Amino acid sequence: MRTVEVTDALQAYLDALVPKRDSVLARMEEEADREGIPIVDAHEGALLSLLVRIAGAKRVLEPRPASPRAGARRSERAREAAGAL
Repeated sequence: MRTVEVTDALQAYLDALVPKRDSVLARMEEEADREGIPIVDAHEGALLSLLVRIAGAKRVLEPRPASPRAGARRSERAREAAGAL
C-alpha cells in the first residue's frame, strides 16, 4: 500500500528493501487487506523492527493491536536482540 505518492521506480526500490515475509505474516496481510483491517504494513513494520534492534529492546508492548502481526514482528526482533522473549 502506498501512503505517499512516489514513482513506480522508487516504490519498487523500497519494496526490494523489505525482507521477504514468512507465509504466516503474508497470509495475515492478505486477510487484513481483504477484510479492511488497518495493520502496520511491511515498510512500517521494517522500520519498527529496526527501532527495536537499535534500542536493544528485551521486551515489547503491543497495546490493542488490530492484528497480532505487528506484535509478532516486534517480538521476533526483541528475541533476536536478547536471545529470548
